[in-house]
Amino acid sequence: LSVDPGDLFGEVLLTGYSPIPWDKPIPPLVQPKAGKLQRTVFRGSVESDFGKKLRWTLEKWAGGEASGTYPRSVLQNEPVELFANRDPERTDILHEYFVPPTKVVSFIKQAASIVSSCETDLLNVTVRSVNEDKRSVLRYADQDMFALVMLFNYERTLEADEEMRACTVRLVDAALAHSGRYYLPYRLHATQEQFEKAYPQAQSFFNAKAKWDPETIFQSGFYRTYGKRMMPAD
Repeated sequence: LSVDPGDLFGEVLLTGYSPIPWDKPIPPLVQPKAGKLQRTVFRGSVESDFGKKLRWTLEKWAGGEASGTYPRSVLQNEPVELFANRDPERTDILHEYFVPPTKVVSFIKQAASIVSSCETDLLNVTVRSVNEDKRSVLRYADQDMFALVMLFNYERTLEADEEMRACTVRLVDAALAHSGRYYLPYRLHATQEQFEKAYPQAQSFFNAKAKWDPETIFQSGFYRTYGKRMMPAD
């Protein structure tokens, strides 16, 4: 999705993949030819409306996925260092929201409105298809979903983190209103009420934890934030 502030989420770049016949050789992996330029363009969009507009224009007309045919393995071989944050005063964090296909357009429109009003910097949004999960207890895909992976950047300050928290709560509310969910392994900014609404199996999950880990040997920030208060009384 476009992160150009002048038309936030207004355009989308679609990539399609086709199987390579088994009788053809697998293309060799190669390193990106313009790694430094890619990094300059990507990181140059931090706190820059012009940088985001320029990046989107280049991605549409010259990006790897938009400029011809490429093996998926080559596209996925880009080193993370090309895009990683190196500014000690700022940090990158990921969000991921899962919404049913019939409601994804409405969610995207509401998410664009929320992000535009937040005091934070959205660098990228990738949309993926996710199949229904019938096995996991804390599952984010109780039906086929579209996942929106968002990359935010903000200052390493308590004030900026609180601003990101407020924005997260609004985005989670939007996902829930569209029969969606959010991804658990990122920042613990969602409220307890949001967590329990998004993951109705949570109580049975922590009941099982109490049974198999009665001494609470295994703990985490996630457990201490949401699970501890849901553990059965002794």
